[in-house]
Amino acid sequence: MKKNKKRLMGIILFIFFALLCLLILWEHYQEAKQVRTFTALIQMVEEQKLIDKDMDGCDAFECNMPTTPESDLEKVSGQSLSLLLPKPSMMVASAAPLSVGSFQRTGTYDNRFLVTQDTLDKRKVLPQYTALHAQNPDFFGWIRIEGTKVNYPVMFSPQEPERYLHKDFYGNYAKYGVPFVDGVTDVEHSRNLLIHGHNARSGILFGDLDKFLKKSFWEEHRYIHFDTLYEERVYEIVEVCRTRIPGEGEKSFQYYDYVNIWNDTTMNQYIQNLSNITEFSTTQILAFPDTLLTLSTCAYHEKNGRLLIIASRIL
Repeated sequence: MKKNKKRLMGIILFIFFALLCLLILWEHYQEAKQVRTFTALIQMVEEQKLIDKDMDGCDAFECNMPTTPESDLEKVSGQSLSLLLPKPSMMVASAAPLSVGSFQRTGTYDNRFLVTQDTLDKRKVLPQYTALHAQNPDFFGWIRIEGTKVNYPVMFSPQEPERYLHKDFYGNYAKYGVPFVDGVTDVEHSRNLLIHGHNARSGILFGDLDKFLKKSFWEEHRYIHFDTLYEERVYEIVEVCRTRIPGEGEKSFQYYDYVNIWNDTTMNQYIQNLSNITEFSTTQILAFPDTLLTLSTCAYHEKNGRLLIIASRIL
């Protein structure tokens, strides 16, 4: 009888172990599949850049953007941002706050400020992104951070805000989805751009943002490249913050309420709230820049934790 029980227990443990192994293999397969999709998209963009460079004789980004901290970019970051930042209508992206395993947002979506497809079509899409935009009109831009795995398209589907939560660029299932734009943002006028992405433990999507919790890493990787469909941009990271999504009825700072910032008063409120939760910051944010970039992902320092990377546009 005891031998039979031990044998049965052994079989149960073996089955459990086999199922666990299969689950792990499935997770790796899904992640590898998603990485291949991103790699193909990156290759498509890079090939188009080479074609455009050959045609023009100079890549617009390389001609205008220094790549080392010792370059003119270092000088730019030390000047008054109010003198450096242009003031055209701002292309802005945001996404709802991450919950455990999903995106959730308090309140309802307000579509008063949506940019219509007709408006988008009137502008000239950057050559390197024409093919992607033609394949999927939800494609909104591209984000890249040196020293991390962040090198991804950013999507925008205002009529279906969570469409890319667990879907890839082509609409197929993908566990970690694609960084996407929240449907409530006034993409024409807001002075804050808030982009959300999953925090994958392997580092894909926004998983590598945890590296910025070490100030030494930030010192060597301060710049974020974010292109809209129509414009290449550069931002400098000025704040690294950890916070959490407050419980129902709890009164505390909710960073996702600041996706639409139109005036200095609201910008000041946002910056002051960030200063109360910052891990570290630079003096640049005190210049009240015209445009901020906020990256948000899950953090595991507490329940419903969030990691925020705040950057100010410099080019």
